[in-house]
Amino acid sequence: MSVGEIKKQIEGLTRNEQGELAHFLRELIDDGAPGDISPEWLEELGRRGAQIDRGEVELVPWETVRDEIRRIV
Repeated sequence: MSVGEIKKQIEGLTRNEQGELAHFLRELIDDGAPGDISPEWLEELGRRGAQIDRGEVELVPWETVRDEIRRIV
């Protein structure tokens, strides 16, 4: 399987699943060294990902946030 094929499959995952995969890859790359993400943060990320998947939160595009920050500053 090519990296491109893997990327396409990852795009089909939920945000929560992508987060789990990102955590796994980070741990793999760190060669088993303890990560600096606490279990509590991972739980929070999972909770937030689930809220996104259920449509319970309104997502704001980065460009909108960036423009608002620039307007304030």
